[in-house]
Amino acid sequence: MQAEHSGWEKELEARLGAGPLPPAEAVPLAVQALAALEALPATADDLYKAGGLLYRLITGRPPDQPLTPPADIVPAVPPALNEIILVALAPDPAARFQSARAFRNALASVALPPAAVPAARRSRRGLWMAAGVAVAILAVVAAVRLAPSRGTPAAPPEGAPPAAVAPQPTAAPSVSAQPVDVPPPAVTAVPRKAPAAPAAPAAPAVTPPPAAAPQPVAPPPLTTSPDVAAATARAAAAEAAAQARIQQVREDLARLGARASTVRDALDRLQEQQARSGLNLRADIQESSGLMSAFLDGAGNSLNAGDLAAARDYKDKAERQIEKLEKFLGR
Repeated sequence: MQAEHSGWEKELEARLGAGPLPPAEAVPLAVQALAALEALPATADDLYKAGGLLYRLITGRPPDQPLTPPADIVPAVPPALNEIILVALAPDPAARFQSARAFRNALASVALPPAAVPAARRSRRGLWMAAGVAVAILAVVAAVRLAPSRGTPAAPPEGAPPAAVAPQPTAAPSVSAQPVDVPPPAVTAVPRKAPAAPAAPAAPAVTPPPAAAPQPVAPPPLTTSPDVAAATARAAAAEAAAQARIQQVREDLARLGARASTVRDALDRLQEQQARSGLNLRADIQESSGLMSAFLDGAGNSLNAGDLAAARDYKDKAERQIEKLEKFLGR
């Protein structure tokens, strides 16, 4: 069976050469490997090895004893992921995940931080924004320098009807980084008896280039208190471990039920043979057969009620009776 497991193991080990990976990249690789293990009868060693490879992918070092929490090595590791890895590599095998499904479901529930934006992309965007601002300033300066600066036209001949004074449009002020030759402000003619000279035309207004549209800024990710996140992670890990232990007891009871059925069939055949000779089964064998059935029923009822400790106790008692009957039957 180890040959079947080598595929997922080699795939994870192949990524170790690239150095430590961020959690957002390492966790999906571990989830894929556990999904492959879920289709196989994964052993406890396989699950521990998967946890060790995930530890190495994130921290860049193999797990040591006593185990250093991955969050102490890589502060970016979320508290929930830190707790899950500690459960997977717990010294006590009973405290670890008992199935690949439980391990995979716990990892899939972790909220991972988004991948960071590469520095090259951020710096390129800043250069483009700076270049746009520089072009806008140069355009304003060039427009002001090229504006017409003609003098006041000559007054019309005497006797001509006075020309209407055109209202002066207000020019938009422009700001330049250096002195700019701007024509002197025009003087508005005051009405008088003599014909008034028309006011000098004002320089055309310079329209500044449109400002660059503001870039949308992503809202900061919602964060929770580290204490709340750690408590949630511990609760999720504990719930996953409890479900794994319950599943393990169910599987043990299924195997015991199959053995008990075989024992009952053998006892029934033996009792029929002895009845034809006027004999009967020994009293202690009949008692063990009854206790075996009662203990198996008690284990199933306790498990359905959520009492895992009582279910294990009944299961162990039923197994002892089954072993006694199998020995009597010569199995």
